[in-house]
Amino acid sequence: MDNKVLIVVEATQNLDNGFDMSIILPKGQPKLTVKETIHFLTAGICLLIKSASKLNFKDYELMDEVFKHLNSEFVSTKNDAEILNNGFDE
Repeated sequence: MDNKVLIVVEATQNLDNGFDMSIILPKGQPKLTVKETIHFLTAGICLLIKSASKLNFKDYELMDEVFKHLNSEFVSTKNDAEILNNGFDE
């Protein structure tokens, strides 16, 4: 058995010039809970921020952008998020 887990983040441009996002866990690998998936994706964001800081981006500025984005997503009255069973465990 392979010790790797693949998490696919898919972005499809919609008619409003925004993006519809999907998180997909391919079949044939161990299922992850939503909480485990959040931790993996958060670790991925941390890795991106640390890597980008080596390319003359300021890590604190990138962190600020992430926090602002998260805040805007959860303050909005528009709730179009759906959790589909894309390989997630309960």
